[in-house]
Amino acid sequence: KRTLANRKEITMKNAHFVKQVNAINELYAKLNTQIHNVCIEQLKMAKANDLNTIQIDTLREQYQLLLKQIQLRRCEFIRDIYSMENIQALQNMK
Repeated sequence: KRTLANRKEITMKNAHFVKQVNAINELYAKLNTQIHNVCIEQLKMAKANDLNTIQIDTLREQYQLLLKQIQLRRCEFIRDIYSMENIQALQNMK
């Protein structure tokens, strides 16, 4: 009788242990999926940040080019205004 009771107890404990192991495995799988998703999101954010940095650098370069063009046009405009022909024309108008 005692051996039968021990076997039943061991069987019950074993079944309980198997349930606990299965529950732990399920939790592990869920956590693994969540960690995987977080890592993917972080990689996406890092890639987006890299793209934003590249876009900002490109915009900065375009802005610098526009400034140079504006400065060139300004210099040309001033040169044209103060060219000898224009100065003479203005003096003739007086």
